[in-house]
Amino acid sequence: MQAVTSPAWWTKRAAIDAAAITDPRLLARLADAQARVGDAGAWRKSLDLAERGAAQIPDAKKQCEAYLAVAEVCAATGERNGYLRCIKAARRYLEQSTDIVERSTTSQFIAVAQAAAGDTEGWNATVQEIANLHFRADICIAVAQTLVAAGDKKQYQQAAQLGQQAAAALNEPMATSMLLRGFVAVHAKAGDFEAAGALADSIREPTWKAMAYASIADEQIKAADLEGAKKTIAKAEAVPLGQMVWGEMELLMSLAALEDAAGNKPASDQLLKSAHERADAYINSLKKAVAHVELAATQLRLGDKAGAAESIKSAEASRATMPSTRPVELDLLPGKYSALAMAQAASGDLAAARATAKAISQPELRLIAYAGIARELAAASRFDAAVSLIGEMRGPETRLAVVRAIAARWARSANPQGLMQWMESLPTPLDRAEACIEIVLSLLPRSPRQP
Repeated sequence: MQAVTSPAWWTKRAAIDAAAITDPRLLARLADAQARVGDAGAWRKSLDLAERGAAQIPDAKKQCEAYLAVAEVCAATGERNGYLRCIKAARRYLEQSTDIVERSTTSQFIAVAQAAAGDTEGWNATVQEIANLHFRADICIAVAQTLVAAGDKKQYQQAAQLGQQAAAALNEPMATSMLLRGFVAVHAKAGDFEAAGALADSIREPTWKAMAYASIADEQIKAADLEGAKKTIAKAEAVPLGQMVWGEMELLMSLAALEDAAGNKPASDQLLKSAHERADAYINSLKKAVAHVELAATQLRLGDKAGAAESIKSAEASRATMPSTRPVELDLLPGKYSALAMAQAASGDLAAARATAKAISQPELRLIAYAGIARELAAASRFDAAVSLIGEMRGPETRLAVVRAIAARWARSANPQGLMQWMESLPTPLDRAEACIEIVLSLLPRSPRQP
């Protein structure tokens, strides 16, 4: 008798609810899960239904996104003809669009799908079509990130080289520095710390140079290269804050987290103290409030609950002195409170996290906060608490993203008891199917097949 908790069982359970669903993206994900458990007849049927469903979508942009989702699974299952058909269909929207930003965004989606499929000729052609050098470099960052995740070192280096050439050719020092920092992060993620360091050294603008060093140190710490990380952190700390046009607070908090991770608690505490002093020095009450809320979130992540409480009080005091007229920049503040709510949840203070999220006035940002809290709880294996927040998810896309996050983490936990009961309690076939599919995808790695 087949085990109830086996990937094959979850796949068959997903297919029951998916039978009444025509969403091509879900059907493509179902085909992916079926392929991973080796059910060839089922995944071919689901993939065919997904491609047909994409063809029926009236909105051109949504149709493009659906075709790319199907193309990804076609590539993973070795369906070369299907992959090529879907990429061709997705490109129709690109060819119809006249807006330069929309064309760039769509080109990036297509190039990333091609890179994920191992289609070197495809993503290279898509990148070369972009005349705007800034957009071309941006797309190369996304392609290189995808290739690093796939473990394709040779092709990631090719994408990075193309993008770095485009960035260097820009006659905009700030934009070039920003883009090069993105490529530094890609090299560091790939574990090529020598290339990352050399590129960071070449960045002219102090803000992006310092942040480039910070991104290298972060990856070095993850790779257990603490000595290398300490040297890189020293480079970042050597960048004079007075020369930075922005980002001083962000840098100080990033460095505090890095010093803490590297085992240098005194240095971390000193950086947090410097950040607090800098936040207090701001004259603008809104800027001061934003800085203190950001600092509180960082302090909570680093275990400094007392410091975080003080920063929250300072933020509230600054909010009380804000002028009655509403500045445009005020929209920044609710987003910072969303991050604070997530940090509160990660620190174990669910009541404070809920209260912070509830107080956010903007519905979309409040939704982001609740979703973030649910993810933090799931990551801590507090599944009952995470599930209790699903009712706050008014937007279907956000709700499904949270359902998938909970399902994936719960399936990989040491104690998956209750997972099936929770899945069966979900209110819609779409919720249940998505949960079952995510369980399979999280348990079984994808075979590296390319068209």
